[in-house]
Amino acid sequence: MTIDTRPLPTYYCNIPPLLELAPMTTIIIHKYQFTVSDLYSPGPHELTDNEAQTLNSVRADNIRNNAYKWVEEAERNTTTSLLDSESLRSIQSRISELDARYELAPRKPFRSSPLQDMLRIVAMERIRTQYPSAFPLLQLPDDLIQQFILDPTVQSEARRRLAIRDQLIRESLS
Repeated sequence: MTIDTRPLPTYYCNIPPLLELAPMTTIIIHKYQFTVSDLYSPGPHELTDNEAQTLNSVRADNIRNNAYKWVEEAERNTTTSLLDSESLRSIQSRISELDARYELAPRKPFRSSPLQDMLRIVAMERIRTQYPSAFPLLQLPDDLIQQFILDPTVQSEARRRLAIRDQLIRESLS
């Protein structure tokens, strides 16, 4: 049995980071992953006019999306081309109730994309290859996986594998 004596990467050691990174959100466009900064954090702070308008607009759109089904239901149940004032008052009342209690909610976790799945697979393979004795059969730490996912060679390999997979699928369908 050989023992891997190579040190763990510095980002996994208990050394405080030299630079505290701002929180980031990952966005995916086609097969490519990009990061954008999360500008807003909890706590008291002043919003600029643009920030306030944007947050109010998002909130109003979310309320509209929730209330849309109420209007559709009322339109299905009417015999005329327009809703009567009673129906409109009823819908407005429901919207006012929703408005009084509605708060912006955190984004729901989304289903991972094929790229994200492949990035995790490639990153875990790299970790187990580079540090076989450090993580034998144990679940790999998520923060370590995330660090490896940021490696351009891991990203390139994941995209290469997806391209091969897509090509095989196209060939099998033709």
